[in-house]
Formats: sequence, structure tokens, C-alpha cells
Amino acid sequence: MGGAAKNTKIIADEVSSITRTTVLNTSVGAFAHDRTFLYHIKRILKTLVCSTKIVFNSMHSKKVIYIVPDGGLGLLYTILYSCVSLICRFKVIFHHRTFLYIDHKNKLMNFSCKLLGDRLSHIFLSEGMRDGFSRNYSLGAGAIISDNARFVNPESIDKSISDGIILGYLSNLCDEKGFYEVLDTYSRLRSFNINVRLIIAGAPVNESVKADLDKFLEMYGASVDYLGHIEGEKKADFYRSINYFLFPTKFKQEAQPNVVYEAMSKSCVCICWGRACVPEMYSVKSGLVVPVSSDYVEQACSFIISSNTDEIYKRYSNHTYEEIETKRRKSVEQYSVMIEFITGRNEKEIR
Repeated sequence: MGGAAKNTKIIADEVSSITRTTVLNTSVGAFAHDRTFLYHIKRILKTLVCSTKIVFNSMHSKKVIYIVPDGGLGLLYTILYSCVSLICRFKVIFHHRTFLYIDHKNKLMNFSCKLLGDRLSHIFLSEGMRDGFSRNYSLGAGAIISDNARFVNPESIDKSISDGIILGYLSNLCDEKGFYEVLDTYSRLRSFNINVRLIIAGAPVNESVKADLDKFLEMYGASVDYLGHIEGEKKADFYRSINYFLFPTKFKQEAQPNVVYEAMSKSCVCICWGRACVPEMYSVKSGLVVPVSSDYVEQACSFIISSNTDEIYKRYSNHTYEEIETKRRKSVEQYSVMIEFITGRNEKEIR
């Protein structure tokens, strides 16, 4: 599962422990980066099945449907769920996990908001996400914010670069997630005779990316480690072992990447492209947010070179821990309000 799916499962499990809940799995098990015509056929059939189940679960007087809207044309599936929910008189909560329809106004999202009217409420990941959405669409019955920082456990780790810099990258390996910019950043630093290693984690999305990865590993040998897919303590150890976390994502459905908060929680200094919520996730005291109009490789290399002393690097790393610790405390409170919001136990908290 991707980060959004994992967070959704955590929320579903908690809501299920509080109130009568039916969980409808809308996934057909495919990478968002590598979808085919067959994927959409499966998705249409799955949507019809889930819509039927919504009808069968509509007999209660107090009922809420929680939906993570799709992006782009995938909003057609969300519209079908919205129509069924309206007919069956559900209150609807959209939990937004993409900026695709926020960066650019989308007629399908606008239709959903107008269709549901005051039956619709919203959960956003950040204030910037909420403000961007409200410039294009109605907020209906209201909105709350619940930041993803709640899902990490911060550790203050005393890291050093005196024996060399360790870069890290973890994602589904593909162009959309910045895989090639990471390789280019590492290659550029090596050309400057910087003492640097690279650790890559995650699965290639297709054979073409796998071939490029194999070629890169053969070229650089022992100075590059490939861990494959990692979870749990292996993932935590990965973050603990690296100095800089590189995440030059270009993914059109990006929102608030879990991996950035995960890296911050292990005192990593992050260098990310400033898409979606990323500019709100950490400050200039903790790392570098590269403007999307800039050359990521050039900016990342300049930042790493300029902070290539223990004194400067540790200052960034310490600020990272302090910021994620503060964010997590606030997001724990937001999460409690969100669970009450979904279960209908604290409607006055709607902002």
C-alpha cells in the first residue's frame, strides 16, 4: 500500500473500534504510476459493487460515508459514490489526499461539491491545502485539518557527516517520484569528489526502471546500496542511517508524503521539491524546499555542499527533530478531533 492507503486503514480500524462501521475496499491493486485499460475496467466493476453495498447499508437514520476522493478522471468514480450517498441520505466526508484538483480547478470536483451541498464536509492535511481548495470550491458544511505528522514517532539522533555523507531515497521507483533526479544528484556530487554514498529503497514500477537501476548499481558498485522493499524496523533503520533524505517528487497526485515525515522523525535533513503540502512540512531551518520551477539537482547539490560540515549539518538535523516533535504533538490533537468528526460525536469542532 501507498502512504495514503496505509493512513486510511489506520483511520478505518480506529473508527471501527468506536462505532458500527462497514469498510468498502475500492482498490484493484495497481500502482498509480503504471495504470492500464484493464485497470479501469476492474475499477468500474469494483465501483458498481461498492455502490451496491452503500445502498444495502443505508437503512440507519444517522449515517456517514467517509471517502478519499480520486484525482483527475478518477473523480468520476467519486461522483458515482456521491450520487448514491445523496440518494440514500448519507452525510458525506471527503478526506483530501491529492492536490491534483486543488492546483487546478476541476469540473468534476466542483460538480461533487455542488451536488452534495451542505451534506458534504471536508478533512484537509494542512491549512494551505484547505485555503487552496476553498478558492475554487464550496466547503459545504465545514472543514477540519488533520496533519499526517501524527503517524510518526520522532527520535533525536546525533548524526554526523565527518566520515562522509549518506543520501537516502525511498519510494516507488519511477520518474514521477523523482528517481532519476536522485541518481543525477548522487552522480553530480561524485563528480565534485564529495565523499558520498547513496541508499535506495523501494520497488521499481516496471521493467524499464529496473533495468536503469541495475545499470546504475553496476556503475557505482559498493558506494550505492539497494535495499528493495522495506517495512517496519528495517525502514526505521534506513532513516536512522542516512543524513539527507532526497524526495524530488513530480507525482501529479502528491499531497503530504508520509516518507518526508518519516525521514524527519529520524532526524534526517530533507531536500524535496516544493509540491503540494511539502512547503508547509518543514522550514528553511530544517532543510531545503526546492521551488518546482528550479533545477532540483543543482539546488540539492549546492545545499549539500554548503552544509558539508558537522557544525552546520547538525544544526539542520537538530531543527528537524524539534519541528517534527512540535508538529506531531499538534497533529495528535487534530487526529482526535477528526475521529470524533467522522463518528459524529463532536460536530461543534467543525471549522
